[in-house]
Amino acid sequence: MTKRICGLLGALLVVAAPAMASASVTTAQAAKGADLDTQVALQGYLIKALGGEHYLFRDQSGELKVEIDNALWRHIDVKGDTPLTLTGKVGNTRFGPEVEIDHMQLADNH
Repeated sequence: MTKRICGLLGALLVVAAPAMASASVTTAQAAKGADLDTQVALQGYLIKALGGEHYLFRDQSGELKVEIDNALWRHIDVKGDTPLTLTGKVGNTRFGPEVEIDHMQLADNH
């Protein structure tokens, strides 16, 4: 019984550790240097379509490639000057870091 409980507690600690270790980043520049699977919350603009589901995002710190699944658009009309809030996690492609977007919405100030 003790061994089973210790094993369960150890497993819980291992599962919880990555969530506690990954701090959320809020700028494009910080996302570029963040570890894989780090949670990201960005506010800024989509300035260019790169093809498929890939876009170039810009905020006050710089630019970053993001991937937005077509299902996330939900009738959101976006232009280059439309402020957005994007959340997701850092991924990596053969071309460098990219944020895989999980949620997209118009920024509060728009």
